[in-house]
Amino acid sequence: MKNYKLWFSAILMVTLFACEVTDDVEDIENDDTEVTFEVLSYNDRVGVYDSLIIRGSFSEDLPEPTILISGDNDYELEFVKASTTELAAFIPKEVEAGDYELSFTVDEMEVTNDITGEALMVTMQDRPLITSISSKSFSAGAEITVQGGPFVNESGNNSYDPTVWFMKTSYTNTVSEIVVNEAGDQATIIVDSDLEPGEYKFYITADQDSEYYTQWSNELKVTVE
Repeated sequence: MKNYKLWFSAILMVTLFACEVTDDVEDIENDDTEVTFEVLSYNDRVGVYDSLIIRGSFSEDLPEPTILISGDNDYELEFVKASTTELAAFIPKEVEAGDYELSFTVDEMEVTNDITGEALMVTMQDRPLITSISSKSFSAGAEITVQGGPFVNESGNNSYDPTVWFMKTSYTNTVSEIVVNEAGDQATIIVDSDLEPGEYKFYITADQDSEYYTQWSNELKVTVE
């Protein structure tokens, strides 16, 4: 009889311990699945065909969010990547310029305000777009062609005529020749013959008379051989 009681007590203790361990495991699992998504700041003016960068506090291994902008039209932005402090989304070229409400849906949680309670608002800007380039590697003095546009100046100010920019640390070159076709969607460029070999950020600037416009194109990385 005494052995039976000892055996029963041992089973009871093991069962209670197992229950406590199970509860602890469930608590850990619940902690792991809790999603943190707090917005501190973001670039509230951004050109189409560029990245919207959101800074804040985000869960590690954040579930992919649904990112929406809502205005005269609604668009879903392309999620690019996230860390615990920064999230990036890409603005497709189809997005029309204007003011939009920004919202995120993450694991069934909708976020429409920043950490201070302010509504998330973003202004989308038109700009010249470089959608393709004949080569990303070329020699100084070479002829290259870019597609996209509009590579036209509608501001009435000649200082905003189309300009080609080659930029790297402590160096900027803006003297390459550029000729734009009548439609404004293609430009032929004669690269400055004095451009030194190296890797550059490549832009085209052109202006339009519009409230929702930035004269800087999207950036390309190119190599001068």
